[in-house]
Amino acid sequence: MQYNQRSKTRQHWLSSLFGLLICASLLLSSVAAAPLPVSAQAAPQPASDPGRANYQHLIIKMKAGAGALSVAETAGLPELDLQPMFPAQPGGDTVSAQAAGALGSYFHADLGPDVTVEAAQQTLDTLLQSPAVETAYMAPILLPASNLLATPDSYVAQQGYLDQMNVPLVGGPAGSKGANVTLVDIEGGWQIGHEDLPVSSDNLIPGSVNGSEPAWVNHGTAVLGIIAGLDNSYGITGIAPDTYIRMNSTLGYISVSQAIYAALPLLKAGDIILLPLQGLGPRTSTICPDGCECANFEAVPVEYWQDTFDAISAATAAGIIVIEAAGTGAVNLDADVYNGNFKRSKRDSGAIMVGAGDSDSHSALCYANTGSRVDLQGWGENVVTTGYGDLYMDDEGNPQSYYTATFGGSSAASAMVAGAVASLQGVAKAHGYLLTAEQALDFLKTTGIPQGDGADTGNTGHIGPFPNLEEAHKKISDGVELIAPLQNDTLYTLRPTFQWGAYLGATQYQLIVSNNSTFSPLEINITTGSTEYTPGSNLSKGQHYWKVRPALNGVWQEWTSSYRTFNIVAGAIELPKITQVKPSHNALTGDLTPEFTWKTASSAVTGYELQLSADPNFTGVAPIQVAGRETVSYSPAAALEYNSRYYWRIRSYVTTGGNTYNGPWSSRRVFYTVIDITGIDPFIESDVYESTLRPTFAWNAVPDARQYQVQISTSETKWSSPYIKATIKPNSDGVLATNWRPGSDLKRATTLFYRVVALGKYGWSVPSDIVSFETTNPPSTPSVKAPAHKTILSDFAAGVVFSWTRPSSWKTNPAESYEIQLATSNDYTEGLVELSFDGDPDVSTQYSDVVDGLSPETAYYWRIRAVGADGASNWSTTRVFYTTPPIPEGLDAIADTLRPELNWERVDLARSYQIQIAKAIEDEDDPAKIFKGKNIIASEKFTVSPPVIIATTLPRNRDLLFRVRAGGIYGYSAWSEPFGFTTPNSPNTPALTSPADGANINSFTPRLNWNDSSRISGNPDASAVGYQVQIVRDRAEFAKQTPETVLDAETELSELTLAQDALPTAGTYHWRVRAVNEAGEYSVWSSIRSFTTPAMVSGVVMNALEEAELAGATLQFSSLGLQAQSSDDGSYTIRGLMPGTYTMTSTASGFMRQTVYFSVGYGTNLTRNFNLVPLPEDGQLRIVVNWNGAPSDLDAHLWLPPTNQAHLSKDNLGGIDEDTIRAEVNLTNANGYGPEVITVGETLFAGRYVYAVYLNGGADQFVNTRARVTVYKGSTFVRAFDVPTTGVGHWWKVFTLDGTTGDISTSGANFISDSYPASYK
Repeated sequence: MQYNQRSKTRQHWLSSLFGLLICASLLLSSVAAAPLPVSAQAAPQPASDPGRANYQHLIIKMKAGAGALSVAETAGLPELDLQPMFPAQPGGDTVSAQAAGALGSYFHADLGPDVTVEAAQQTLDTLLQSPAVETAYMAPILLPASNLLATPDSYVAQQGYLDQMNVPLVGGPAGSKGANVTLVDIEGGWQIGHEDLPVSSDNLIPGSVNGSEPAWVNHGTAVLGIIAGLDNSYGITGIAPDTYIRMNSTLGYISVSQAIYAALPLLKAGDIILLPLQGLGPRTSTICPDGCECANFEAVPVEYWQDTFDAISAATAAGIIVIEAAGTGAVNLDADVYNGNFKRSKRDSGAIMVGAGDSDSHSALCYANTGSRVDLQGWGENVVTTGYGDLYMDDEGNPQSYYTATFGGSSAASAMVAGAVASLQGVAKAHGYLLTAEQALDFLKTTGIPQGDGADTGNTGHIGPFPNLEEAHKKISDGVELIAPLQNDTLYTLRPTFQWGAYLGATQYQLIVSNNSTFSPLEINITTGSTEYTPGSNLSKGQHYWKVRPALNGVWQEWTSSYRTFNIVAGAIELPKITQVKPSHNALTGDLTPEFTWKTASSAVTGYELQLSADPNFTGVAPIQVAGRETVSYSPAAALEYNSRYYWRIRSYVTTGGNTYNGPWSSRRVFYTVIDITGIDPFIESDVYESTLRPTFAWNAVPDARQYQVQISTSETKWSSPYIKATIKPNSDGVLATNWRPGSDLKRATTLFYRVVALGKYGWSVPSDIVSFETTNPPSTPSVKAPAHKTILSDFAAGVVFSWTRPSSWKTNPAESYEIQLATSNDYTEGLVELSFDGDPDVSTQYSDVVDGLSPETAYYWRIRAVGADGASNWSTTRVFYTTPPIPEGLDAIADTLRPELNWERVDLARSYQIQIAKAIEDEDDPAKIFKGKNIIASEKFTVSPPVIIATTLPRNRDLLFRVRAGGIYGYSAWSEPFGFTTPNSPNTPALTSPADGANINSFTPRLNWNDSSRISGNPDASAVGYQVQIVRDRAEFAKQTPETVLDAETELSELTLAQDALPTAGTYHWRVRAVNEAGEYSVWSSIRSFTTPAMVSGVVMNALEEAELAGATLQFSSLGLQAQSSDDGSYTIRGLMPGTYTMTSTASGFMRQTVYFSVGYGTNLTRNFNLVPLPEDGQLRIVVNWNGAPSDLDAHLWLPPTNQAHLSKDNLGGIDEDTIRAEVNLTNANGYGPEVITVGETLFAGRYVYAVYLNGGADQFVNTRARVTVYKGSTFVRAFDVPTTGVGHWWKVFTLDGTTGDISTSGANFISDSYPASYK
């Protein structure tokens, strides 16, 4: 057999060149010779972007009543294995059972590690066509919601956020440190055992695996420090350090939704889930702001993905409070690209979403995601907490001592809000009730520090206020506040009205009144749902005591902390209760010194007392006396505040015998003052681009205004029914405009009057000053014709024709000229081009002109207006048209096979290409006639840059034409000019025969076979004279123009036996064959097959004590004849291991033997390194422990007899004093799998030595380590001990050594437990 190995040097050089070209194209544009962004597909929300998603996993949500089988049948994907994402939880708790019902329509498909992007996209597209599928998308790749690019060397302040948030570090309300609150942090990992965090491995939820990636571990550690850093004398302190923390890692889950679902059985209503995560969302038309470092540009909150949204919704429906990071993608979440998924009007998960704010101004940071959905903010920078180590680490660099001063992003911000919510919930629980998410959010928003204006950060988007815990805690009252009667009040009424403040969440109140402080007997004992009570019968005269308590959920709470007293005088009579007149209840007034009036008392009184306050409980407000029964009005001397709420009440009094006696208070009334609009000063903007029939009405901003209303009237005095009344509300970013333009024409040639009112906190203001203006009589608006609305221009190199119809008023009010605006934004602020054309009304009713120089892949907006003698018309309705990528040029074809390589010049901005191949027609050059019907023999689309290889097999010896067009965001360009080529007289494609596809083979030198293509009947020139064979590791390589091959060989035979070293490692290989004829013309490549080799084990043998490679060591198996010798560099390789479990031993002259155990399967590449320990000197005892299973950290310990009190371990490497204790620790290995070596001197001490091994890991993991202890005395093997197969604990007490006899014994030893092995430490 003869075959020739192709030059791998040349192949590698070509691959490198190709790689450089790809890199260059990536730098030059967004299109590269890698998969292009998917274009113009009707994808669900969220759209799947293989460059930003885990395309090996698909998430599918079924329609109601559909299941996995129906999808497989209707989509034609019977091989697709759909698994439920949310199987029933063990234990059957109500919360997870409800969630399982809500999430039962979700499945996932694992497409495997070998799937290509194209194949994954094709499967997804097929799924989306199934009538059983509601939505499907690629699983998101989760990222921390921080924005760390690098760790600075310095920090700004130490936990300044605690000061700004007014966290009660000392004292504070009961429960304010988060007592009795559980919080689950869901992310990638944490530093278990950090010195300043209240977490151990027990805090992981069952089944969760802590991540080891440093970026995740530091991130999680920093998050927990903000919330629950220990309240001790060192390090940092969390916002709510008594919070009970649980952690669930996202590792092992396809989506964060599954991590949420797994946590539900551990939680109850009022507990908290924190999601400091984000994922890369759809691509936008924005860019990272100048000067801003966008480490995670276009990342969005995790609820963007429907399965996670539904999981969050299930959690919040169960009463769990979910805190979600808004992300650091520098995007506006209200943008159209997100299809309203972040607008509560469309969908609301119930989560509290948190944005990243500036640590000083509370403006949104430049990279912060913003929008109406973002509820609150926290610091997104300069955060001092645990983790990372830039602020502090101990001398040994122990991660458990790491602290940082540079944490940030919405991860830090969401952790701050989570800590604030835990603190609030703790206070609420201390008062006997639970806060809902809505209540917690309301408390923090209404008491928070307002957001900054963004002037310092350049980001004016909405992220909400920063929490103020001190004020928020006040929302949770210490008890019912007593209002009336006042303390020590003297009353001249036998039926006083009792009033008290509302208690949060209370449904009932109990009022008791007694004539002694023991409250026995009771004169009043009533239960009411009101906060006011007037007895129906007289009370006794003299001293009285009263107090109130609330009921929450049917449970009575504590009485008010202290009772109040009042005195009913001996001569008391029933004074009348006064009826208030105005301000009426809930009245709105623009008068800041309003007149208060009431009805005259029904009996003789000395006068009246009035209370007026912004405090509903009138705390500390002295009554105002108004003398005289007939004096029934009062106006305050000092003006009230604008935009405020006030309460008032009144009672009568009688003065007799030098004493004053009071009647009952009236009901409490509330009224409001309007917002202050001083300086609003309305005006009409002067803008040459606007018609006087639709002017822009403008005014100056009013602080704290919530809305504005423009009122236009035809009369300066008649405003009850204005001609126009338009209300202006904040936009999606929360910005309230101070101008408005009508959507239709005002009355022509008319005098109109205009004024503005502002909506304050409680109602509309008084009107502004009135502005009058005159409208004109311009021409009517012309009608646009072309380009028509949403036209796609595929060929615009020669320019675009704009046409329109002249105004309907052209006879009586002609246009003198026309003006066109053309822009790349629909508000005409970007890319604006202004064109002007003279009118010609006597010639035609239609005008047109050509505009060139348009850019490809652009949406253009255009409008037109007519200009006449009396001004300009309104602009026409805006129309939009789209340009495609340019038409491809430079076509070429390499037709050496029947699947030729087609090439053309890469088109910037192209997202895909489509090619067509047609049969040439003699004497016909018109592409429209050639590329028609059945004459087209191939039509294919590509999402890679040229050159491409088509999938269609073309006919032999045919003259053909191909053309190509480029696809973009809006559609395809026009077709290119055709390019002609002739197909070769290629051989038949070989059919592979053996090994079978997917076969497991038993050798590294398999024989590959295929059918013989050397004879083609009637066409001898096409007969094959040889074959090309290619083998690759990654099947996706065959999709490339120049695959990275393991083997690229040529042979004249229809078989090929591989050389011993042809396959470098064990694993799965993919192969294909094509034939070549005498003319050098190739067939199409065959189908692709795969095979998997036996296993291979390799590694390095080292001298453990000298840390040097060991040559000449023997490696052999106990049950096989296979063996090898280590080379000069200590390396070895053994190929051809069949699946099974093996015992492998390494030996070398002058060294202790080492044995390892392992199991392999087909394709396994196993690395097993050996660390051989030199034999001890004569008379010395050397003890070595090795292991080869997780956990990877074991520690050897030796205790000398108790009379010597010497304990050897890694903590005293090298021994305490060899001459004194006659023993030493020679070697420890904290990086995994040993060895750890202890040597005992020739002379032993009398008494018993103890040797044991400690496990740094879970107590149930010892048996998995496969540890072995080997003992040599001099060159003599003494004994070996294998770890017991049963037992739970951290200590393996291996043996004892009698210092007198030198005997080793396992009596009372060789077992696993948590008992300390020796009698002293």
